[in-house]
Amino acid sequence: ELRHLLYTAVRARRPFAIRYPRGRGLGVPLDEGLKEIPIGEWEILRGGNDAVILATGCSVSYSLTAAEKLAKSGIECTVVNSRFIKPPDNGMISTLAGSHRRFVTVEENSVSGGFGSAVAQLIRQANPAACVESIGIPDEFVTHGSQKALRAKYKLDADGIAQRIVSAFPELSARTPTRTKR
Repeated sequence: ELRHLLYTAVRARRPFAIRYPRGRGLGVPLDEGLKEIPIGEWEILRGGNDAVILATGCSVSYSLTAAEKLAKSGIECTVVNSRFIKPPDNGMISTLAGSHRRFVTVEENSVSGGFGSAVAQLIRQANPAACVESIGIPDEFVTHGSQKALRAKYKLDADGIAQRIVSAFPELSARTPTRTKR
């Protein structure tokens, strides 16, 4: 994905910013050739009717894992690779807002004035009844630590994302199957 974004940026012949994450990549197989990605176009990676997770960068992988964990409890989430923060994919937002009521944005950035607040505004314009939960870094000093520790602290790992979705939308877990007490 990153190499396709870089290829797209070079071909765009206009200002373009790409955020490179620190640390190791996921180790996914590489495509044979380079392909240009339509600028501003997001990608649905997983379908589900209960909630939509709109994630950026490294958060996409954690969001997919969170969706898989939630599916085991009967909660089905659509996961979107929001690979362009600006411009956002207004068409996809409008389409998803027409078919979903619950949204979660996930980013490794400040939730105050970041991707989540911009997308929440667009979602609410398309569907005033929509509920949006933003997961990211609070507007406070962030101490140093390993990526794993910081993701866990700010609920940006798969377990944290899943927990935040259940907390934000308790009606989802209330209707999932529960075990009978003996």
